[in-house]
Amino acid sequence: MTQYAARQYTKWLSGITGQQYRLPTEAEWEYAARGGTTTMYWFGNAPKLLEKHARFVANSQDEGPRKVGEGPPNPFGLCDMYGNVGEWCLDEKQPGGYEHLQKLAEKNPDRPLTALETFIIPKTQFPRIVRGGSWQSKMFECRSAARLGSDDVEWGASDADLPKSPWWHTDEPTRGIGFRIMRSLDEVPRQQMEAYWSADTDGLRVDVAAKVMGGRGVYGLVDRDLPEAVKKIREEKE
Repeated sequence: MTQYAARQYTKWLSGITGQQYRLPTEAEWEYAARGGTTTMYWFGNAPKLLEKHARFVANSQDEGPRKVGEGPPNPFGLCDMYGNVGEWCLDEKQPGGYEHLQKLAEKNPDRPLTALETFIIPKTQFPRIVRGGSWQSKMFECRSAARLGSDDVEWGASDADLPKSPWWHTDEPTRGIGFRIMRSLDEVPRQQMEAYWSADTDGLRVDVAAKVMGGRGVYGLVDRDLPEAVKKIREEKE
């Protein structure tokens, strides 16, 4: 699943539930993964302990991810922040890491930064941030600070369509990529949520429009009554 497809899922889910779901920013993801710690992993600096805390290449036997929640939780109660599946974040991958946050913090020393301030809004379709490593990853790729950027050439090499699909990737390491959703404690303006949900580059908007015009996608409205209606129909059939 591409980052765009993951964002569309959070938009759909928000419409169904009335809650504001989205992907985390890179800064939010790392804060959650660390669980208040400053070490290489939330359980310390010893990579050999990762085998007890995560599913990665050394213990997955190439069998894919395990069911979410089977690993031990970090100090915030979150499972599988390392390994299992790498997780999409909202940001464009920048080589400077958190340099922009340091500059913002220096300008605003008396208040915490907002989520939108920590978000590096993408200007290009690639690379986008993936965090946490997966069942295919090595130890060092599962650290709290490890960063992976999406690749438009390698990740879609087997996709014969032109333009390539905005919904899915076709090549490794994308079997090991998923996503984690979150919602803010306080509701934010709809315009801000659109920054988290919508196609954010001209190239992506053109690709999506081309697929829809070609019959490989649709635009639609979310019906909050749909899940209950589907459940009722299934019960009637049983």
